[in-house]
Amino acid sequence: MSTLCHLNRHYGCEAVGLTPVAEQKNIAEQLARQQDARIRVDLGHADALPYPDGSLDAVTFFESSCHFDNRQAFFNEVFRVLKPGGRLAGEDWLATDLSDNARRIQWIDPICKTWAIPMPGDFREYRLLMERAGLIEVKIVDMQTLMPLHNGFTVSRSGLGALEQKIRQCPDPLRRMTLMGLAALGKALNAGAFTIAQFMGRKES
Repeated sequence: MSTLCHLNRHYGCEAVGLTPVAEQKNIAEQLARQQDARIRVDLGHADALPYPDGSLDAVTFFESSCHFDNRQAFFNEVFRVLKPGGRLAGEDWLATDLSDNARRIQWIDPICKTWAIPMPGDFREYRLLMERAGLIEVKIVDMQTLMPLHNGFTVSRSGLGALEQKIRQCPDPLRRMTLMGLAALGKALNAGAFTIAQFMGRKES
């Protein structure tokens, strides 16, 4: 939601957020008031966007599509609500290649378990879903080509030992689970099985 606040405050665009959780809506609206951003937050689901056909100039998502059970329905809905020439831009977790079953079991399944998400997509799947929905000029960028992801929320090889020691010593089960999730992300990233990607596409004018 901070992305929408930034867009509204710095570019003056009309921004609308969407969440299926009423409490998240309340938190987002409170954040918007604190940042003096004029945004609206609606309740709804990604596979049935509560907006008319051809009503939006752009749709953006941030670390959310990895949670969707039906990503094709989401991209279909994006295409429906975009105006001609409208654009999609997003950023999310991605498996690098789900065709290797052994690598998926070793590196991606632990991420799904610790972060309680369904199976993330890979580069091939996302491109196919976006193009099937009707989007053109589809572009998917591995963010490792733009920045070192270890500077974010994953852990480097050199930091894994210290993190695993913290996990063993942590008395709080919720915090321990979060640390285990960070370790799973770091191990998968180090193995080349996980990354974060940017997604872009356009509806034909």
